Amino acid sequence: MRRRVVCASVAIAVFAVFFLLTQHRTRPAVLADDTKASAVSVVQSARNAVVGMPKGHRPAPAGLAAAYAPGIVVITNAVLKNDTRNKVSRSSEEFARYKRERNSVNRGGYGGAETKVTFHVVDTDGVSVPGALVLVSLNRPLGTAKNKGLTDDDGLFTADGLLLSELIYTVEKEGHYQTRQKFSFEGPGIISLENGRNIPWNPTLRVTLKAIRKPIPMYMKRVSLPMPVRDQPVGFDFEAGEWVAPYGRGSSPDMQLTYTWTTGEDSWRRHDFTVEFTNSQDGAYMAQKDEYCPFMSEYEAWQDTGYAKRFQYAYERTSDRIIQDSKLGEHDIIVFRVRTEADPQGKIVNARYGKIYGPFEFAQGREKLVRFTYYFNPTPNDRNLEFDGEHNLSDPKWRGPDEPR
Repeated sequence: MRRRVVCASVAIAVFAVFFLLTQHRTRPAVLADDTKASAVSVVQSARNAVVGMPKGHRPAPAGLAAAYAPGIVVITNAVLKNDTRNKVSRSSEEFARYKRERNSVNRGGYGGAETKVTFHVVDTDGVSVPGALVLVSLNRPLGTAKNKGLTDDDGLFTADGLLLSELIYTVEKEGHYQTRQKFSFEGPGIISLENGRNIPWNPTLRVTLKAIRKPIPMYMKRVSLPMPVRDQPVGFDFEAGEWVAPYGRGSSPDMQLTYTWTTGEDSWRRHDFTVEFTNSQDGAYMAQKDEYCPFMSEYEAWQDTGYAKRFQYAYERTSDRIIQDSKLGEHDIIVFRVRTEADPQGKIVNARYGKIYGPFEFAQGREKLVRFTYYFNPTPNDRNLEFDGEHNLSDPKWRGPDEPR
């Protein structure tokens, strides 16, 4: 009997231990699932709270997210691409109504339409520039217009005030070239006014501020010379700033210019102008001016490839129409490499670099003048194109701080 009691006690003890172990293993798993479910429910509740908010109470985008939010018009360096504003015939009644409204808001010493713009100032790599001073041509009675201020950490500054139609602004910061631009809200047939406000309302004006890196003395000259001969190439020496002998005192034919002209019936005439870089591995390439600041070119010339040998231009017309007019325009740049030397494997070991700012004019007046402005780096193998604007090696007495660089 006693033996049975002992066996029963042992069995009960084993069962109790097994039960406790089972509870210890399963309970944490249940708690973990409960915790996960609670976390999901919290996130979902927050998400539902935002989605369920009335539209006017949802968190508004701020900073750069607001400046580039969907529907925001972006104007880059004073250029508005893909203008979606209403455009009508200037003879239409709708345009007449628009002009009457425009004239009504333009009356008075502080006249103009309500205007709001947000500036985003960036460097040449697209990185936001904080602490830049923005000055805007907005006014309001008693000086209450917000037309001056510093960009925040995101490179943003918002201005508002009254404006007739043309917005003029400058952006500056120590160690940078000043940016100065203008943007007109008006355009041919464009409806740019709505409820007394200039539209687009509060566009983002993306403005590039170029850093001053390594400005250097350069040979700089505005050339205006008659072509000495017709139908023959004539060499021009960038360092001397003259034609080469026998037409001038130059000695290195860095650039060859050829000018021809032909005339015919009905006052037909054609002028052809060729710019060539004939030395082995010399050449040039085209670029566009950054016209928003004094330093309008890129910082350095290309290192190796992409240089062309010849550029051809023509002007052809009759007495009543222009047939062809191709030239280096006022917005264009030619970046060149001359006096190039290479080793037996063709690797460049010596070269000189510079740039020509358009317009490159030819056939000007009775003397058939050639006109262009160039900058020539004095140091071999230095591709730097940043002129300091003070030390002109072509004319030591020259001072032109306001000249393009």
